[in-house]
Formats: sequence, structure tokens, C-alpha cells
Amino acid sequence: MPVLHYHPIIGGFEIFIKNICDRLKDKAEIFVVTGKVNNQPAFEQSAGLRIYRNASLFTLKDYSYSSYWYIFTMLPILFIKSWSLIKKEKIELLHAQGYFSGIICLLLKKLTGVPYLITIQSADFTVYHSEVKANFIVRWQDKLEKKVYREASICHAVSNDLVKHFANQGRTDAIMIPNGVETDIFKPIIWQEKNKIRNEIGIREKFVISCVSRLQEKNGTHDLISAIALLKKEGIAVECWIIGDGQERARLEKLVGELNIKDNIKFLGQILHEDAGKLVAATDLFVRPSLAEGFGIVYLEAFACGVPAIGTPVGGIPDFIVEGETGLICQVANPKDLAEKIKLLISNEELRNKIIANSFKLIKEKYSWDKIAEKIHNLYLENNQKNDQIKKWVSEFRVRNNWDSAKQRKVQEKEAKYIYNFFKKIALPNKNILEIGSGNGYLGAYLIELFSKNEKIKYTFSDLIPECVELCKKNTVLLKNDNIFYKVLDVYNPGNISGYNIIISTGYASAATYKEAVPILAKNIQSGAYLICDFVNHFSIFVFFQHPYNRLKQFIKYLLKKSDKKNYHFGKLGIKNYFGVYDLKLVKINSLRFRRNPFIAVFKKI
Repeated sequence: MPVLHYHPIIGGFEIFIKNICDRLKDKAEIFVVTGKVNNQPAFEQSAGLRIYRNASLFTLKDYSYSSYWYIFTMLPILFIKSWSLIKKEKIELLHAQGYFSGIICLLLKKLTGVPYLITIQSADFTVYHSEVKANFIVRWQDKLEKKVYREASICHAVSNDLVKHFANQGRTDAIMIPNGVETDIFKPIIWQEKNKIRNEIGIREKFVISCVSRLQEKNGTHDLISAIALLKKEGIAVECWIIGDGQERARLEKLVGELNIKDNIKFLGQILHEDAGKLVAATDLFVRPSLAEGFGIVYLEAFACGVPAIGTPVGGIPDFIVEGETGLICQVANPKDLAEKIKLLISNEELRNKIIANSFKLIKEKYSWDKIAEKIHNLYLENNQKNDQIKKWVSEFRVRNNWDSAKQRKVQEKEAKYIYNFFKKIALPNKNILEIGSGNGYLGAYLIELFSKNEKIKYTFSDLIPECVELCKKNTVLLKNDNIFYKVLDVYNPGNISGYNIIISTGYASAATYKEAVPILAKNIQSGAYLICDFVNHFSIFVFFQHPYNRLKQFIKYLLKKSDKKNYHFGKLGIKNYFGVYDLKLVKINSLRFRRNPFIAVFKKI
């Protein structure tokens, strides 16, 4: 894991990484590469976990804030150290933690071929980095972010809102696994201990609010301070403990002075993560009116402490704060509304107790780090199985590459003429064609030659196997067309393919129909686009006598309308009925012939 920060730095990513590493170090070898941190060893090892804190030019001294200068001087060193470790330790998977880590993993994948999984805990670059004003930087960042996500083997989001963000960036297959809560640190405390902590801090008021936050604009601490000032004007006495530090602290302290509420606000500064739980548990209410939030682990930590919480309807917060049940929701950037919600919980003890009980129960049922770590481990295993399958396909491709045979070329030439003749009759301007599973590239080459007689088209060859993509380049080099493109693409993880209006997937084993990939393609292609693929014919003698008993049983089920999901192998009607549920309308299908893949079907996305 090449990461910008690791424990004892505290934040959503750092807590996630530490808990995953601690729980999986006995099941896998895990290497964490990060920057130098003040008072922390350059190398640590515990069971299968090894931590290298040497990948930066400077040493990080402030645990709550790292400057852009620290990050950007760190990135090339982080890349070099990670590359060296991959070669030395034969790393099989990289786990990127966020956008910057994802850039490193993207470059490492290009250089070493090692795939990466990416986890994101935040989304909106313009909110999290509001100081970046230049539009060209924002546009460039957006393009790079899309590429980082597109190239990832697996995309993991910690909230449903971040799943939507992945989808907006072209990845509709993201997996949602939330963060967990360290219930050994964040737990209720008895009244005697609560009073002791309050006395040590020097409490003045009876009702105490806590806010654990890195002090930056997006966390909305300024709105909380303004709300406290409104409460004071109404004669409602509260005290607020702001736990955390950051670049906004001086501005916030100035705001407290201007509003004349120094007696009501205490800045406790950066507190060790291990001590934060007791401070939160000693308060009556947790509030963080965030402008943007990826997940919002601090709210769940308050739940675990038996403290009710108020949040905003942004990011992952609505995943766990249900209004009036597990917390209260206030409007974004509205101190007046926040003050009203605080008053409600001060005055309504019954509601407060209900929220405490429901939110505490939620933690026990859904946010266990042990369960979450197991799910992440399963993602690692899934990725390794996928890589093993790819290696097997590559091996088979190298051993049994008979795609250059005259017979195979003849079949591809016939298929190309069939596809060309169909689209010649349709008024479809600006044909942008993506071929999935291009193999040797001859089908595409024939199509490009046919279409080029009358019109210009864009054609993209793609295949899961890099060797196939290189073969396509070799076999189409004489075409001399500027609108030909090549890419490595996995049909189960195609990313954003909505820009193409014709998608082709035919061949010895059609990529589109192999192992139920059609639903994925149907979800990703744009409305009005055409999908062309072929199908194994269970009527053919070649196929039928391979497993006659199973074929006959499947066919009888089909006739009795009790067919399983493979009913598209039994003729035109089976194909039409099966794929209709994916908003694919069967437009044309060729006649039955006695060979393995006789059905070439043309669908249109409704």
C-alpha cells in the first residue's frame, strides 16, 4: 500500500488502513510505504505487516495537516520506493488509498503490470481543495481521476454516495463496504469518569458539545461556532469542545473572538486517537456540520460512545443518520438551523435517549471492523483469482494461437460483411465502434476496409489479453488510419463505454455472452447504441455430442418453459426473451447453420 499517511496520523483513511492491516497481517503479507513522521520509526514489523516510513523528502511533524509541498515532493519518492519493493518482494496486488495514492498505483501498474484496488473516502475535489481556483487544473484533475478509476481492478467505496461518484466517473461496478468503529476505544463511560474529565478540562456549562474534526473549511466548524453564538444570544448556555487541529485554526479562533464566545468554545488541539474516545464520551452531544463528507467515521464513533449526533445530508452521513431515529440532520451551511436542532436535543430528553439507543444498536449490528476486514480480504482473494484466470488465458493464447488460419479469416470476413451490410441500410452518422475481444484483429480490419469505401469511422480494438492487443496493432498497421485505437479492456470491468454507438463482441468464445457479461455491457452502453454478439448453438452436432445428456435436458426444460439462464442457446426466441430484460431489443439475427457459433445477433439499447 503506497499511502500518503499512516498511523499515528488520524483521519478516515489512516483509521481504515490501520484496522485493515492489523486484522489481515496474519492472513497476508502486507507492505505499507509512506512518508517520514516525527518520533516514529523508519521501519516496523508485526507478523505479516511491514511498515516503511521513508518515502518522503521531509519529515511530517503536524499529525493533523500536511502541506501540498510535503505531498508533491513525496509522490516521486513514494513511487520509487514502491517500485523497488514490488520487484524485491514480488508484490501481486496494490491497494491505493484515495486519489493521490491511485496515481502512484496507476503508474506502477503501467510499469510492472501489477493490478491495483482503489479505496476512496472522499469525492469532490473542488470542495476538499477549495483553494484550487484554476479551471484548467480542475478539468485536468477530472480526466486523470477518471483514468485512475478506469484502470483499477476493483473500485471500493465506503459509502453509497461514493458509489455514485464512481458511477459518475465511469465505474458503475464499484463495491460499497463501509468503515468500522474501534469499539475498544470508542465506548460509553460511567458518570464518575465523565465528571472527572469535565473537571480536568474546566467545564463551565452543564451541556457540552464535542466536535472531532481536522480544522479545514469543508468540515463546517465555522458554522458550529456561529450556531453556538446564536444559542448564547438566546440565553442557552452550552460549551463546545473542538478536538483536532489544522490550517483553519487561527481563522476559527479569530471568529470565536469576534462573536464574543471565548467562554463557550474550547480548542483542545490534536488529541491522540486512543484518548479521543473518552473525551467524546464525556460530552452530551456530537456535532459536525460538514460541507462535504466521504464517509463520516467520527459520527459513528460518537454513536459507539453513547452520544447522539447531528450531521448534514452530505456524503456518507445519510447512510447511518436517519432523522429522528439515529440522529438529527441539519441544513448545510445554515448555523440557524443547526442551532434549532441543538435546542431540540437539549430540551427533549426522550428523543435524545431514543437516538442514543438506536445509534448504539446500529454500531453493533453493522460496523464491526472484523467483519469489514474480512470483506476487504475477500476482495484481495477475488482479485488474485481473476489474475490467475488472466494468466491462464494468456498461457492458452500462447500455446494455441491458431487465429491466423485461413479458415478463421474466412469466418471473420463473412461476419464483417454481415455487420457491414446491416449498418449500410441504417442512417447512423459518426460511427464510433468498439470491438471487445478483438483477438487477432482481422474482423476489425475487414470492417474498416469495408466502411472506408463510403465513410469515415472510428474503430477501437480491445482485449483482456495484452498480447492480443499487440497482435491487433501488428495486423492492422498497413491500414494507415488515424481513427484506429487500441486498449486493454476487461468485459466485466469496461468502465465508461457510453461514447460508442456500436459495440461488437464475436469470436470463438464471445466475450459478451461469456459468463453473463451482457448485463454489464447493457448497463454501460448508451441508449440507441447497437450491440452485436454471437452465440453457441446447442442444436449443432458439434456442440450437442460433446455433452448430449446435458444438452437434451436443457432443451426439454426450454420447451417446457422451465429453462435456466442459458436459454439464449436455443434459437432466436430464447435469445430475444433472455436479453429483453436488459433493455436490449433484438433487431436482427442470421439463419441457423451447423457450426459452433452460428447466431450473430444485433441488439439495440432501448
